[in-house]
Amino acid sequence: MLLVESTEGGYVLTVWGEVIKHKTLEIIKILSTFKKHDDWWLSHVIEIPDEFLYGLDALSNSEIIGSDVDILSAHNRHISLIKKAHDLKLITPVFYANFADALLETQL
Repeated sequence: MLLVESTEGGYVLTVWGEVIKHKTLEIIKILSTFKKHDDWWLSHVIEIPDEFLYGLDALSNSEIIGSDVDILSAHNRHISLIKKAHDLKLITPVFYANFADALLETQL
């Protein structure tokens, strides 16, 4: 399996090389996500269905919102982020009525 081939201008990745590059970048993003939020991943027991395992690299720019004291701070932070969003992908364990109001105020 040839990953790189020589051309007149230098070297280029073959189709196999492009596939390997793409998959390697996905793995790097996933590892970066695990490292960035390692406390969260290590403190939660999670069973991720196989069909979602392939999209874990989408979490590379994720932010974990939590609170130890003020139970509403996480909710208020969600609302603030929703209102400021230009591109939004949201996973939340609960949905509050004012999420819809906040979505109407976004720049989407």
